[in-house]
Amino acid sequence: MMKKNTIIFSLILLVAILLFTSSKNENDYSSESSSNYTLLCQEISMDGKLPSDAAILNQNCVNVFAWETFLALNWPAKKEASGKYVDGQPADVGFSQVGQPGDLGATVWETFADISGVFRNTAPDSWADNQLAPLGPDEDCSLNRIFRAPSKTTGKQGQDIKDLFQASGPQWLTAQDGNLVWYEVLIDSIEFNFINDNKLYDPDSLWSFAIQDKLWLPDGSTELKAAWKQFSDEEWDNNTGGIKQKYKMIQACVPRTVYFEEYIDKDKKKKTRLVTQDFQPTYLGLVGLHIIVRTPSTPQLLWASFEHVDNNPTQYSSEMDKEYTFYNPNCTKRCQVNTAAKVVVPGKDSLATPNQTVREKINSIGKDAAELNKVVKEQIIAANSNSVWQYYQLINVQWPNTAVANTMNNKDGNNALEFGGTSPTVQVFGNPVAETYVQSLSCIDCHATATVKSPSGNEKWPASYSFVFDHAQKQVAD
Repeated sequence: MMKKNTIIFSLILLVAILLFTSSKNENDYSSESSSNYTLLCQEISMDGKLPSDAAILNQNCVNVFAWETFLALNWPAKKEASGKYVDGQPADVGFSQVGQPGDLGATVWETFADISGVFRNTAPDSWADNQLAPLGPDEDCSLNRIFRAPSKTTGKQGQDIKDLFQASGPQWLTAQDGNLVWYEVLIDSIEFNFINDNKLYDPDSLWSFAIQDKLWLPDGSTELKAAWKQFSDEEWDNNTGGIKQKYKMIQACVPRTVYFEEYIDKDKKKKTRLVTQDFQPTYLGLVGLHIIVRTPSTPQLLWASFEHVDNNPTQYSSEMDKEYTFYNPNCTKRCQVNTAAKVVVPGKDSLATPNQTVREKINSIGKDAAELNKVVKEQIIAANSNSVWQYYQLINVQWPNTAVANTMNNKDGNNALEFGGTSPTVQVFGNPVAETYVQSLSCIDCHATATVKSPSGNEKWPASYSFVFDHAQKQVAD
């Protein structure tokens, strides 16, 4: 009986520890050594296999889930003998080959489908034909592809594209070296098939599907938003600052000419638009990556974000004495932090003026995430001391602390969807290079309002916490 009580008490103590760690909401950064950190979940797996769910719904375990997902998605993508990438699958290699310096090949997530190829005015191509791929060594940009997406073509006079803008609006980010950041949104095959099979790329089909209360992403659906900073050819050739050793790099088609111009619309009103021209193969380094995934225990989705360690300092910290990719302690022009640039004189205002960017104190890296980052970095170096992934870190993970089933969720679309619990587990959470100007919010604050509209535009319906359905387009006859 004594032994039984001891076992019960031990279980109660373990549950109490897990509940305590899952209830912490502060984002305080700790500088203690990882040797003083106790991993309150399973060890990080580094085998290239995507985890299906967190072991337990507490902050420590969802952080482990996020890191395992990040490493698996950034595994080198599998190739056929012909050189074509295979359906978002990992290559059969060990971690010694993961994140090799100067490798311009695709990782698993980089072969997913770009949403511009899914949501267009004709039915999307098959998954295999929608997959992205890096530029080949002898490939130019004659097709005017933006990034690696063959469906994103530009007109003769340039095209107004959204890849330059953050989700908060037509706001761009320029690094301290004057180079721009470009963004792309991709989805995995599970989400692609859900959209394609149900014709959700078409607004009419999307609305009919939604009002039947079927617009809920299936488990395993994954969305990614990547932030890529331009690097010059000279920086690549000279390996300036060791960029090949420190960044996940690709070569993609990016416009070398970017400016705003005034034009007269069909209603004879003067407006401003972005013009992009002269697409050339350009070296890009990954500076930020959002990973959004629906798991069986997180129907409100699980939101994780990673960044390069050299991006930004944390506001009001000693880090602000150092120079970062997006921050200069000796700034002399446009020095107000986290302030979006505005075009005052179209055709003359330069997009090359840097934005002074910091991580706002309220959006500090989560304490648990900071401690786990040290553990994972040591593990990465032990397995492959050359891997670029040692220079990336988890910012935080947001997840529903009381998951709400689809059948219990709001159905009229006029109010926010359920957060899952009384509040998000992390109440302030954003990536400073992707949500630079709205860092006081969190992922679910915005995504809980995601809806689709009726053909008349007078009604709304919940859109499974995803804004990708905003891109649905009226179909045209072939």
